[in-house]
Amino acid sequence: MTRIATLAQHNLLLANVLNTQARISQGQLQIGTGQKAQVYSGLAIDVNRLLNAKELSDKATQYADNIGVVQQRLTLMDKAVGQIGSVIRDFKNDIQGSRNDLTTQGSRLQSDAITKMQFLADLLNSKDGTRALFGGTNLAGPATTFNAGTNTVDNLTNVTGTDAQGRVAALAIKSDDTTSVRYDATAREAPFENALRGLEAIANGAPLTQAIIDTALTFFENALNGTALGPSFQDIQVRLGSANQFLEADRQKHVQFLNYAGDVISSIQNINPAEIIAKVNKDQVQLEASYQSLARLSELSLLNFLR
Repeated sequence: MTRIATLAQHNLLLANVLNTQARISQGQLQIGTGQKAQVYSGLAIDVNRLLNAKELSDKATQYADNIGVVQQRLTLMDKAVGQIGSVIRDFKNDIQGSRNDLTTQGSRLQSDAITKMQFLADLLNSKDGTRALFGGTNLAGPATTFNAGTNTVDNLTNVTGTDAQGRVAALAIKSDDTTSVRYDATAREAPFENALRGLEAIANGAPLTQAIIDTALTFFENALNGTALGPSFQDIQVRLGSANQFLEADRQKHVQFLNYAGDVISSIQNINPAEIIAKVNKDQVQLEASYQSLARLSELSLLNFLR
């Protein structure tokens, strides 16, 4: 039987023991989970800060993810435009070197033109997953159709949502709360049109003549160097690259904010392990001392007192 001077002191000692046990249990749970509390109510006045930080972090994550998707599209589009430009440049040089020997080179040039038309059509039908890259608002594609029977490529019918220059204002991404970035390029644009028409002239010029060669070379020059009415392949690549750089700058802002928000969230909901372990150890020492006191008090009795 426990003997103690007063009931109040007895109750206080037991309350202190129970409180110490609760702190140890809470500390061990925090060490095990790494978090200060398992429910928001356990964070007291920091709850609103935590919820606000998480909301802003989720928004920044969504912006960064969306930008990453568009940057992948821009990279694929830039690569396709670069390949098309390289094909046309090499074929233009081939024509210029072979134009004085059309009798023996004509058939080969026509066959090469047909092959390159098919290749250009395939590049303009490139997709990112299921999304057509050069189809304008026709996201399902295809952007072009190669007609083997007539050796032509239709790059106009399937592309939708464009203006007179073949651009699509609707293709833009919201990179933050106030900024939208346009990132379109379509198969209707002037350099692709000129490249395909030049290839068609060679492919269907039977027999090839110097006049047909001159017509094709004019188309290729316009595609490679641009005109007052339309851009060149390089102009489109510069446009795509500029959009990519702008988006990367915004993506980096979101990444920096996410790092900051992550630190804020961590400071609110995560523990300092060394600090909590030190507190648990201190409470365990205190609890052991309390148990020893209770043990000694339980041995007190009138008989022991009289002895």
